Amino acid sequence: MYIIGTDEAGYGPNLGPLVITATLWKMPSFDFSSVILSAKVAGVDIGDSKQLYHSGGSLLKLSKGVLSALASIDILPQTDTKLFNVVGKISQLPFMFVDNEFSLQKLCSSNLKNSEAKPISDSHKIFPNKELQIVRSRIIFPAEYNAMLDEFGSKGELLSNVTLGLVVELIEELGNNLCEQVLVLCDKHGGRNCYVDLLSGYFCDELIGVKEQSRKISVYNLCGIEFRFIAKGESQIPIALSSMFSKYIRELLMQRFNSFWKSHLPNIKPTAGYPEDAKRFIAEIADILSDLKIDKNEIWRLK
Repeated sequence: MYIIGTDEAGYGPNLGPLVITATLWKMPSFDFSSVILSAKVAGVDIGDSKQLYHSGGSLLKLSKGVLSALASIDILPQTDTKLFNVVGKISQLPFMFVDNEFSLQKLCSSNLKNSEAKPISDSHKIFPNKELQIVRSRIIFPAEYNAMLDEFGSKGELLSNVTLGLVVELIEELGNNLCEQVLVLCDKHGGRNCYVDLLSGYFCDELIGVKEQSRKISVYNLCGIEFRFIAKGESQIPIALSSMFSKYIRELLMQRFNSFWKSHLPNIKPTAGYPEDAKRFIAEIADILSDLKIDKNEIWRLK
């Protein structure tokens, strides 16, 4: 069977990107005990990114999980593969990436402490049976985010539609393999319990069967594909790894973001981008924004 897990990082902040990731797995059954054991033996944690990383702390646990997972699907950061070719699609790079290019290797080497960068060279395959097949992330910077907000009407609809777009992309890549069972696992999108309208927008020709709609879980069947939207979904390995990728990518980008502004204002306190502190930060860089002729829309998310 094929299992797709999705999760995001950066849904709440006003500064920095929203990152949404989908991971695709091929498993003999819905039993991840061998995957958990393999990761444990390798000393790699796979879990809720909010438990593995706290703002201002070490990225080591996220780094080990993400880079080891990439090694397992034969994508090694040592090859300096561009990030948007490895795990993302970026329609517009932010102003601080003047070289118009960045990669996991560049982000890691420029942002991580030496002790945290060690997994880059020590990464090894924690999924020897190729259980993990594809990792795909969507990185949405503020200017694009604001445009999408106008299109979808709310940040909740934006999150749901981008997530389903990633899922559909992976399902289409399965092609003839769709004869096998496909299970899609998503962390619940805010307080939303009903996803029929969302699914019908992407699978309009299919009859959607509603199995359950509750605060705990919402389950749907359509044409052999089962969708589960789960509260606290990070307890499921496919969602947890997607959470880790999203958080890791966002945190590396936020470190790059803070470094850019610190180069202009050496005493500025770094920000994680969340609303109250974001207001402080945007006020402190207001003059620099003007001097550099940077449109606030390029860095400030409206919601």
